[in-house]
Amino acid sequence: YKLRMDADNVQPTTRTKSLYWIPGPEDSFAQDLRYMRGFIELQDMIDQAIIKLQTGGVADMPEVELQQMPYPCYEQDLFQMYVSGYFFPVLMTLAWLVVVAPSIRNIVYDKEKRLEETMKVMGLRSGVNRLAWFLNTFLGMLLMCVVITLFVKLGNLMRFSDPILIFVFLADFSFATTMMCYLVSVFFHRTTLAALVGVLVYLISYLPYVIVVTMEAHLEFWHKILICLSGTTTFSFGAH
Repeated sequence: YKLRMDADNVQPTTRTKSLYWIPGPEDSFAQDLRYMRGFIELQDMIDQAIIKLQTGGVADMPEVELQQMPYPCYEQDLFQMYVSGYFFPVLMTLAWLVVVAPSIRNIVYDKEKRLEETMKVMGLRSGVNRLAWFLNTFLGMLLMCVVITLFVKLGNLMRFSDPILIFVFLADFSFATTMMCYLVSVFFHRTTLAALVGVLVYLISYLPYVIVVTMEAHLEFWHKILICLSGTTTFSFGAH
């Protein structure tokens, strides 16, 4: 005979783990133990009936007992789970948003007011002004990286992560963001317009992360690599 579970009620196997992983056994009767809501009992009753018909009811029926695999010890911290899994990527992305607009405005301001040409007339070498802007912007972001690293470690949000690795991860994103600010500034000569477009480009570059999260199980490896060419998406994906 054939006895199949309802296809709409079977737990999907497209993912090897949950979208937002939570430590703990999958022992929820409503969400996880779907085969225990009548399917196993019905299958056992049919099997026993078939055996009794074939043996004439003289066979001793063994008892059927089920037990889940043991799960190692874990800590249930709902606050850390929601902050790290849901809000941390968004909060980290928004943290750099306050630096993007001023950084673009500072470099475009020199072009708008013709200050760079004036300094060249005074003997300043070409590129020194851009180097000073890069150091000013990047060092300011590195200071943010130090503060955020101390925050996540002292606040026990990432207590099992190496602080040096966290700092390097944040510093890489800071470098990518600095280069994005410089790229946007090349196309504008008005500070207000450049800052506005820079913020929009920064926010739009975050949108592929939504695709990665919702369609991760259906994306190939090269799809993820292509999407992660966006620095903000890569950062959010890594923070997740």
